[in-house]
Amino acid sequence: MKILTLEELGNNLPIPDQTGTRHQFKFKPWRLPEEKKIGELKKTHKHLGRFVREVFDFMLVDFAGKNWQSADSNERKLILSQLPWGSVFYMWCYLRVDALGTEMKMEKINCPACDYDIKNYKADMNSLEVKCSGYDEEGKEIKEERDKVYQLKVPFMHGEVEVTGIKFGYTPWLAMEKMGAQERNFGTIKEAMLSASIIGAMTKEGGDTPLQLDKMKILENLAKRDIEGFYDELDEHNGGPILGLDVECPGCGHKFNQYLNWTYDYFFGNSSL
Repeated sequence: MKILTLEELGNNLPIPDQTGTRHQFKFKPWRLPEEKKIGELKKTHKHLGRFVREVFDFMLVDFAGKNWQSADSNERKLILSQLPWGSVFYMWCYLRVDALGTEMKMEKINCPACDYDIKNYKADMNSLEVKCSGYDEEGKEIKEERDKVYQLKVPFMHGEVEVTGIKFGYTPWLAMEKMGAQERNFGTIKEAMLSASIIGAMTKEGGDTPLQLDKMKILENLAKRDIEGFYDELDEHNGGPILGLDVECPGCGHKFNQYLNWTYDYFFGNSSL
């Protein structure tokens, strides 16, 4: 992964497609008709994953060099649902900059060093860091493997087969669409993300070929060490925006990273201006 800022990456996806191509995208201007339509979408789609997908389906005018609206509606939604999680989140951040500009007022922050109350702090969205795949150590674009293998710290038996690793790929946005609208159980969220990313189970007997075992059976047998280890590796592999912005405390000068509130009402609302 190479770290680029939003300003450097621009309207390019952080994760290339299967051919190694880094696609560009373009949104239509956000005016009052768009405001009203997105308001309707928010009212209709209470589920965050589906709401984000529908906003992109409506706002995109160009994707991968093709006229977005000229494609079949079902094909468009399938493309968005299968995009890597990191790419969709990046497009969400870019849409905010495209619509409201690079300056973003943060919610009230408490400095972790001196406990100073930081109010009305304005951060620069252009400085948002993004983990991008498809680069070598010198920063040149390369075609990179889209799949990885997580080696289990605690292998387990599945019938007569010992599972020693899990082959996985990028988490598709579909995982977010399938989660419950009000889901707050982090264990359930982890399960959904991990399950959607699994390609197969690795065994000593199978060599480099993953076995197509039941995904839920694989997850149910993971030890706690491997739940955390697998999730951390998946998070790193997914790439995309690092959802935090640099803040400097006016009270003591301490610099720290503050979590970004990317929920629609704040991110695209007057509160962030």
